[in-house]
Amino acid sequence: MGDSKIVTFTLGNRVYGLVPIFQEAETYVSDNTMVERAQELGANLDEEDGQFFMEHRAEIPAEVQRSLLVFTGWRHPSNPQSFAYMGWVGDKWYQAWYLPELVEWCKYDRLVHCIS
Repeated sequence: MGDSKIVTFTLGNRVYGLVPIFQEAETYVSDNTMVERAQELGANLDEEDGQFFMEHRAEIPAEVQRSLLVFTGWRHPSNPQSFAYMGWVGDKWYQAWYLPELVEWCKYDRLVHCIS
């Protein structure tokens, strides 16, 4: 998957797109910028979509495995600064919580956008 390519795929009966976190020539974005960008792009998905992804994780294309999939609208119940992401380790997808002091985004990470 190229750095700026938008990937679309179907999970269950829904079509999703993955939008790069970084815009051209960026190597860093703040958390606030990323959340604002996600809202502007309609890629601010919440817990319902995140759970849907987990239920249909076997359908996520292999080409997406090197990306962290970010759900900025799915917030941790006891820490609203923390939002959910999914990643691939070994041979399976997992869901975890973004903690600002522990996670740095890379050029392969993507915001998740529901197309239909």
